[in-house]
Amino acid sequence: MSTYFRQVGDMSISFIDSLSLGEDAKPLEELLCTLRPALSTMRDSFVSKMVTITRESKTNTSVKSFVGLNTVGLLCDRLTILAIKFWCLGNRGPSRSQKRAKELYDSQILDIVCALENAIPGSSSVNSKITHLKGGATGSTFEEAYYGLLASNITLWESQEILYVRDIQTLPAEELRSYIKWFSVGNMERNEYIELCERNFWATKT
Repeated sequence: MSTYFRQVGDMSISFIDSLSLGEDAKPLEELLCTLRPALSTMRDSFVSKMVTITRESKTNTSVKSFVGLNTVGLLCDRLTILAIKFWCLGNRGPSRSQKRAKELYDSQILDIVCALENAIPGSSSVNSKITHLKGGATGSTFEEAYYGLLASNITLWESQEILYVRDIQTLPAEELRSYIKWFSVGNMERNEYIELCERNFWATKT
């Protein structure tokens, strides 16, 4: 099963591994000051490698069918989250297990890959919030949009980790407000990248 999206998923897992995220949850301020800039500097390298992956031609994309949430944008969102979870299962915490990571890969990740390979054009905007907030997502190609989505989900995942290992009732009010503000903006950015992935993928004829 050597498909375009399987290669993209494998590349995402390798990229997450290269970040050396470590064992300990980090405070939001530290993440935004270190992880976000690091992800920004690695963007061009990831995108240039992703461009070299051969995309198969899509046929019968005009056939009427029920798409629902099985759009390229939303499925890519799921793929990036599963890639992060795969890495965490195999590398983080006392219960880390390569066996559990492989089970996740063989079932859920390959299932999403299959859905992506059979996806047809849809509308990912159903996942957007009605708000005046802007996430600031940018990307003129599918590869750029996909990387933006991957980077957004990595940052969101890591920023939530500390909330699972600390009692949030003991956090200072100012720190809690910082998390709420970041999650609002971060999730809007993620939604914008979901839509960019959908739009840019179909804009490129293969």
